[in-house]
Amino acid sequence: MSIIDIIILVPFAYALYKGIKNGFVGQIAGIGGIVLGIVLGSRFSSLLSTYISQWIDASEAVVKIISFAAIIIAVILLATILSKAIEKLFSLVMLGWLNKLLGVLLAFAATALIIGVIISLISYVNEAWFTIIPKERIEESLLYTPLKEFSEWIFPYFRNLFSI
Repeated sequence: MSIIDIIILVPFAYALYKGIKNGFVGQIAGIGGIVLGIVLGSRFSSLLSTYISQWIDASEAVVKIISFAAIIIAVILLATILSKAIEKLFSLVMLGWLNKLLGVLLAFAATALIIGVIISLISYVNEAWFTIIPKERIEESLLYTPLKEFSEWIFPYFRNLFSI
């Protein structure tokens, strides 16, 4: 095991912790809450800012930012409340362990994807401009190449985008 592998394993250890702590439902609610909050915030912040501007004496830009943030926070809170209710249901039917296991798998997949994208970018810079990580170190690593291949499998256009 090389130093690169140890560096790569740190985020996976954190993913293990977050997957167990939040479970699958919590992970999905967190991701979904943020995405849905941004979508709804971008669509309805103008409408909400009309009402908020009646109570707050601030510039239009500030009111729009407050409206956007309020919508995102509200959606995330609702997603969290919904996820807690679903997690209680999982616990009642004795499937809490499955929620935690799937949470770990989802957290690992997301971590592998993020690290794989970073590795693909590092590989591109290594080949195109300057060496970030020496080739010998990359060859010593057990995780570097599989994670790079995983990200290229998920995002096939990386192979073409980063080809020299």
